[in-house]
Amino acid sequence: MKLGEADKIVRILSEKEGIIDAVAKGIRKTKSKFGGRLEPFTYSDLHLYQGRNLDIILQAETINPFKLIREDLRKVALASISCDLILRSQVDKSSERVLNLLLFFLSELERAKDGLKILLLIFETRLLSLLGYQPILDVCCLCGSPLEGRRFSFDFGGEGLVCGSCRPTTTASVSISGSSLLLLRWLFERSPRQWQEISDRSKGVAQVEELLEKYLAYHLEKKPKSYQFLRLMESAEGFSDN
Repeated sequence: MKLGEADKIVRILSEKEGIIDAVAKGIRKTKSKFGGRLEPFTYSDLHLYQGRNLDIILQAETINPFKLIREDLRKVALASISCDLILRSQVDKSSERVLNLLLFFLSELERAKDGLKILLLIFETRLLSLLGYQPILDVCCLCGSPLEGRRFSFDFGGEGLVCGSCRPTTTASVSISGSSLLLLRWLFERSPRQWQEISDRSKGVAQVEELLEKYLAYHLEKKPKSYQFLRLMESAEGFSDN
């Protein structure tokens, strides 16, 4: 965010203190001492001065610029979604684990050539788990009855699957297919490093993608605008990982 004639307020995800807003003085000047060290998606070692209202960035050293992400608009769209979700989540006590998740996601995204949507789904499910919003996927989240062999839906307010008997009592639920449920369970249960085992053309991907967007928007109270950027990319050039 611009501040004054030459400064900016930079939003930072820190290892111990959650999200910090800090001023980068003179960053908009041609010969700024920060250079590209405070670009989006950049992992940096920062020295801050604690001010009354806003901290001030005194020094910045780049650890990993994730340069290849900024050279690919598809990857920029996905990285923007990951950062928007974190900023909206108001991370505090779990910030170190969230930072590690983000660094893993950006590292994998930078070198990935295909399967990018699955990688985003892995990030979204892991973030939900860290924030305490992992849905119940083995029994009805309202009555506790088993779901095997029964019709079920995903309920945003009840935070998980609901059986056919409980669905009429909910106000925000959507039907979910068996293939989508299997994929959703896989995403939450497997190690993030196994993300390449699933193709983004597998059955259920489109539905799970839509469901997670809505589930995150429900808990964060608003869908990040970066999802719109991704949709524009898809409609303009056909978001493909071939």
